Amino acid sequence: MNLPAPIQSFLEATSTYTALIWIAALIGLAVFIRKAWPVISKFVKTIDVVLELPDHLKRIEDRLGDQDETMESQGEVLERVRAQVENDHSTNLREEVTEALEWQEKHQRKSDATVALVHEIAAHVGLIEKEK
Repeated sequence: MNLPAPIQSFLEATSTYTALIWIAALIGLAVFIRKAWPVISKFVKTIDVVLELPDHLKRIEDRLGDQDETMESQGEVLERVRAQVENDHSTNLREEVTEALEWQEKHQRKSDATVALVHEIAAHVGLIEKEK
């Protein structure tokens, strides 16, 4: 065999039993690494996350600051809308519209009744022809 000198001297100095122990140890190390790799990988990922945490928290803080500004501007707009919708006497626009519609309906019924009465009188007096 034409091996480098250090390897040649190592092989000459070891017995078959020692070589088998070395081979078994290398196989055991390979199996251990194969079995332990998921745990090692998770540990490394955890360390990466922990190291990136300050930057991540800074980005979250910046986003929350932007959201606070947006919420404040939306709050101002909503306050202006509320000021326009809410009346001076502590009612809201919906109540005012409902009251106005009820008043209009009530007076429409009275008006319809008055028109019908005038129509009957006019027909009775002979100003218009009676409806058949």
